Amino acid sequence: MMKTRARPLRAILVTAAAVFLAGATVGACDNDEEENATNTTDGGEALLTDAQVVGVTTAANQGEIDAANAYLPRAQNQQSAGFARQMIVEHTATLERQSAIAASLGLTPAPSTTQQQLQAMNAQTLQQLQATQPPQLDLGYMQSQVVAHKEVLRLIDEQLLPSATIPALREDLARTRADVARHLAEAQAIVDTLTTVGTR
Repeated sequence: MMKTRARPLRAILVTAAAVFLAGATVGACDNDEEENATNTTDGGEALLTDAQVVGVTTAANQGEIDAANAYLPRAQNQQSAGFARQMIVEHTATLERQSAIAASLGLTPAPSTTQQQLQAMNAQTLQQLQATQPPQLDLGYMQSQVVAHKEVLRLIDEQLLPSATIPALREDLARTRADVARHLAEAQAIVDTLTTVGTR
């Protein structure tokens, strides 16, 4: 029953991910700091400046923190609630670490089409979490985490790492990638557990 009721949230999040993917290479904004649409990665993604890479990672970390904070007050499942608390702690630490690295490199987070699309996806996730009621909320939150971490992992591999030019920034992105991959595996495992329980 839980699995069936949670599908609308998952479907909307997957749709958001599809929109995000489809728009990731849309033309640049009218801003001197925007990516040059004629410069792309081997995978066809627009190359970003180092400052724009920082802008994307900032949005990704803040999105995870915001989603966890939106979910926790109504959480019922201890495993998914524990994951949400972990996201707040770890993504806050990552955000602080990356902010310090950016400051040391003289980089200020800059806007980009990718950052704006990620922020829009984060906002839609928050909206859907707020509209979903317990007990479906636990599974819905975890499904949103699978979608979100898959997207960030894709961005790191296909756009952020190919775009970053400063060694210290690239090194931190590699570290972040390992964390995101671990979070994704943990989130998927919890989804599998909740789905199994919900079908009994």
